[in-house]
Amino acid sequence: MKRIIILIITSALVLSCAQAEFTFIQMSDPQIGFLDPREDCGVTDSLFRRAAEMANGIGPECVIITGDLVNVAGDAL
Repeated sequence: MKRIIILIITSALVLSCAQAEFTFIQMSDPQIGFLDPREDCGVTDSLFRRAAEMANGIGPECVIITGDLVNVAGDAL
């Protein structure tokens, strides 16, 4: 019985999602500090801000950032 209920709920979710349009953006490896590691990260910061503005222009429901967020692990930036 439990499996049938789970199957019914899953089927309902899949059907409702299939009928709705869902837009998402996946950004990867911003690596803040990669282009300017010993400076104020102005270059990588401005590039990431530009990417965020482009994403906002599309207007997705969700933005997912994957990969390395910073260039040097443990960096204070």
